[in-house]
Amino acid sequence: MWLVVGLGNPGRKYRDTRHNAGFRVIDHLGEQHSIAVDTPLYLALTGRGALQEHPVVLAKPSTYMNRSGLSVAAAARGLGVEPVRVVVVHDDIDLEEGQLRVRFDGGSGGHRGVESIIWALGTRGFCRVRVGVGRPPEGWDAAEYVLEPLRERLLDDLDALCHSAARAIESILVHGIEEAMRRFNGKGSRELPLTTC
Repeated sequence: MWLVVGLGNPGRKYRDTRHNAGFRVIDHLGEQHSIAVDTPLYLALTGRGALQEHPVVLAKPSTYMNRSGLSVAAAARGLGVEPVRVVVVHDDIDLEEGQLRVRFDGGSGGHRGVESIIWALGTRGFCRVRVGVGRPPEGWDAAEYVLEPLRERLLDDLDALCHSAARAIESILVHGIEEAMRRFNGKGSRELPLTTC
């Protein structure tokens, strides 16, 4: 069993913002794999199903971003999932728009949601898929930037990147973290072919 968690804030006010990239990735996965993410459980909306035949629970915490760890820890305990089988997907202002990064372990990079998860799980040893949203323009506060409602073109660009992030999560489950890193950590959201040797 895998636990795949998208970070974001609940409510219509936050739905179309950069900070809700994690929720959008979970929505993509749910649609692609016919998993309804609508069951309130573990302080989140959850859905149980399979990604490429791998059992999974998809989750969108309802705790608000900065307390995401409460939900992730509750779900991991309740499902009996070890942190190494937890995948967290979230926005990242330290990556250029259109970039993805897959990694295992590491710090929070100042992301409060990831910080909360590290604290609640008591370990940094879980998988992350970072969705690049870029730095705010000069004079903008970072919080104001990530919580800005996006217009149609920017939202379309974010959705295309979230689709690639969903593919990266599938790759982690099917091929392992190292192969997913090789395929998705290049410049932009271009996916490299599978290693054949």
